[in-house]
Amino acid sequence: MKNEEYIDINKIAELKGLKSNRSLRLAIQKGKYIAREVKVFGGKSYEILYSSLEPEIQEILQDELIKEATQSNCTALVPLNSTTKYPTFISESAKLTALARVDIVKALQNMRTKYKTKKEADSIFLDLYNSGMYLPKIHKFIGSISIGTLAYDIFSIKYDIKKRIKQRMLFHISDWCYLGLKEDLEEFFNVPLVKEPDFSRYFELQSKPADDIHTTRLWKMSPEQYFTSVNAVKVFKDLKFNNYLDVTEDNIIISEEFIINNFRVFSQKEWGISTLKEEYKTIKMSVHSPFIYYSKVEQLKDYKKYCDNTAEILELDFLQKLYDTKYYESLRKHFLQLIFCKPTKKFTELISTISYLFKFVFSLIKEQEWKKQ
Repeated sequence: MKNEEYIDINKIAELKGLKSNRSLRLAIQKGKYIAREVKVFGGKSYEILYSSLEPEIQEILQDELIKEATQSNCTALVPLNSTTKYPTFISESAKLTALARVDIVKALQNMRTKYKTKKEADSIFLDLYNSGMYLPKIHKFIGSISIGTLAYDIFSIKYDIKKRIKQRMLFHISDWCYLGLKEDLEEFFNVPLVKEPDFSRYFELQSKPADDIHTTRLWKMSPEQYFTSVNAVKVFKDLKFNNYLDVTEDNIIISEEFIINNFRVFSQKEWGISTLKEEYKTIKMSVHSPFIYYSKVEQLKDYKKYCDNTAEILELDFLQKLYDTKYYESLRKHFLQLIFCKPTKKFTELISTISYLFKFVFSLIKEQEWKKQ
C-alpha cells in the first residue's frame, strides 16, 4: 500500500474511536480530507486518501500493517550498507521483507539452541547466511545482515566536551530508544536496581579529580552507562567499572568492543522519528566531530579494530586529516548550526562561520608556506 491508497471511512472512524462516521463525512465536505465516493450495498460511502490523514492515524495504520505482515516483534536484523528510504506507508515489498526477516529470526533462534553461547551461534549464523549458501532465496531478497540492538545517536558518545575540553565517557550508548530482538532487550534490562541515594549522590562522599569537566555532577554514572556496563559484565567477567571516571585502557577496550558487537547507532533522520523534548528538538549530532560520538565513521573504525581488520574504510584517513586541520572543526560546526538554527540566531552564526572560514583559509596558507620552507 502506498500514499495513493484510499482507506475506508468506517476504518478511520474506528481508529479515531468514533461511534459513527458522520463527523468524518462533514470534514470531507469541508475539504479537510481528500476522499472519493464508492458504491456500497444500499447506497454510497467514502474512502479517504491515506496521505491526507493525520500523522497519528497514518502511524496506527502503519503499525497494524506491520503486525499483520509479521505477527512478531521487530527482528532488528539490519541490512548492511542499506540506503533504503523508508516509505510513509508499507508497500507489498516491505511486507515480504518483514516476513523474510521473521524466517531469518526463526533460523537464528534454532541455531542458538545448538551452541553453548549466543555469541558463538550468532557469529556462525552470520557467516553462513551472509555467504549466500544458507537460506539462499531469502539472502537474494534481503541481502547481507548484521545482528544487534539499534540505538539513537543523541547521547551515544565517546567523549563529552565542555569549554573545548574532551573527557572520555565509556559505555555511553543512548537510552532514549532501543530496537532489537525481544529476548535481547529483555536480557538487556535484566539488571539489578541501583541503591538510592548512594547511586545518585555517590560523589558527595568520594573525591573527584581536579580535571573532571563535570564539577557539580554527583551521580556514580549516567543511566546509559549503568545499563551498558552492567550488561558488559555478563560477557567480560573481569570488568571493573566503578564510576563514570573509571577510565582505564582495559575499560576503554571493553567498552568499544562490547558496543560495536552489540549495537548499531543511527541518527534521528535514519530512525525516521524525532524527539518531542523541547530542549533537544534542534540537536543534531552531525554538527559535531564524527570522532567524539558513535557516528557511522566511528562505528566503522571500531568494526575494523575489533571485528574485521581487513575492512576498508576509504573516508577514514581523509576525515582524520581534515579534522586535524586547525579551525576546520569549528568552521564546520558553525556552518551546520547556521543551516539548522532558529531564525533569531542566523546572524550570529553567519558572523561566526565567516570568521572561522577566514581563520581556516589563513591557517592552510601558513601551513603550505611552512611546508615549502
